[in-house]
Amino acid sequence: MIAVPRAVASRLPLLLTCAPLLWGCASLGTLQTADTVKAGHGRWNFQGVLQGAEGRKPLSWFPQGAIEYRHGVVDGLDLGGKLGTAGVEASVKVRLVKSEGSPWLVSLMPTAGLVYLSQARQESTLRPQLYAALPIILGRETEGGSQLVLALRPTWMDFGVRNDQNDVMLGMGASVGYAFRLGASVRMMPEVAVLVPVADLTERSLGMPDFTSPNLQVGLAFMGN
Repeated sequence: MIAVPRAVASRLPLLLTCAPLLWGCASLGTLQTADTVKAGHGRWNFQGVLQGAEGRKPLSWFPQGAIEYRHGVVDGLDLGGKLGTAGVEASVKVRLVKSEGSPWLVSLMPTAGLVYLSQARQESTLRPQLYAALPIILGRETEGGSQLVLALRPTWMDFGVRNDQNDVMLGMGASVGYAFRLGASVRMMPEVAVLVPVADLTERSLGMPDFTSPNLQVGLAFMGN
């Protein structure tokens, strides 16, 4: 196992959830449409993202991939599980607003995840990154079955960069994407997302974080109908 130099470890908090010495990072966006899967039906979602560590100069990008499956439980509610190159994630999507004849949809998607390969290192110790998010997804359906998607994503994370500093953080994220209809059962969705740390929730240093550099993500998803 390769030890991380102390000079490098001291910069890890600047990256919040991402760093070149970490194998992966918590998801910053949603790569989801606002509609839920019909009851009894399923939907596959194949995703690829590039995450940027704003704390480094020049900006560095790190790739990840994931596959997700969602299943409709009842009308307006589905369950999803995601397996990625860096970790696993589970979520529940609840449709809050869908008016007959209106193009607007609003959903809430409580999410929790474990990033088992985004393990922050202190000397030879590896700690997995835990996170939870509460995305609010606003979608506007357009002609042809495509959908413009905007989302706000408050995110809690315990990324364990060091035992004595910045273990638990709160971030506020936002994303914009567009799900293009490619056919009767396939949509392609590019998305841009950003996450900014807003509070340090570690008991020893409760308050504003020492850094506010945003983390960036560019993603592309292919999903079933």
